[in-house]
Amino acid sequence: MFAYFCSVQYTGSFVDNRVHGKGKMDYANGCFYRGEFEESRKHGKGIYTWTNGNCYKGQFVWDSMCGMGEMQYREGHVYTGIWEKNKKHGFGVFKYARNHKYEGMWHEDVRHGNGKMTFFCGSFMEETYEGGWDNDERHGYEPAAVSISKRTLCP
Repeated sequence: MFAYFCSVQYTGSFVDNRVHGKGKMDYANGCFYRGEFEESRKHGKGIYTWTNGNCYKGQFVWDSMCGMGEMQYREGHVYTGIWEKNKKHGFGVFKYARNHKYEGMWHEDVRHGNGKMTFFCGSFMEETYEGGWDNDERHGYEPAAVSISKRTLCP
């Protein structure tokens, strides 16, 4: 084990006196990372856990969540999809703890582009919006671009 400044502890491999390869990093604030490093930065596959209970498992590029990954939030939400610079960016699926689900495009952590939002998945109250999103809000004017449907108790 190697102790860095500010009570950061690292267990794993080194190359040329730098953190490199697989290892474990425990940070002074209580967060921790398990995975691959390159030149003393999180790089490759890994798991990062925050003190609040959020946990990301996926790709890292030079210390940023980037590429395919899954974030499990302490509230019970789960996002699986593409990340860029620590933000949801590209196609992804966000399952909300209250049984809602968004499948579609993201831009810098907000729903943006084409997507499908399903409320109360699988229940008789299920409602779906499929169409455009702009800055996290429903956006679409053409009937062909927007579809809102509701289930009913009768088949």
